[in-house]
Amino acid sequence: MFNYASSGIIGQVRSQVEADHHGRIVAINIESGAFEVGDDSLSAAKQLLAHCPDAQIFGIRIGYGAVHRFGFGATAPVLSDYAVSRAGIYEEHP
Repeated sequence: MFNYASSGIIGQVRSQVEADHHGRIVAINIESGAFEVGDDSLSAAKQLLAHCPDAQIFGIRIGYGAVHRFGFGATAPVLSDYAVSRAGIYEEHP
């Protein structure tokens, strides 16, 4: 299950791939930190599952706050870690 602690792994991966892969998708195994970069969500996830078959995958679009968006407006700003923790978005549930 994704929780606030997993966001540390995501930040580490993001810093490794952001400069060279802007706009592409990264699939991250939130348990191990293993990741793969692809042109779309499916190809990135398939690449990751090829060597981590039990991966718990979280996908992000590199350089953006979301993989997909709905509507015609601009994408919403990315919340800071502080704002996310204050909002309780990543609370663990039993």
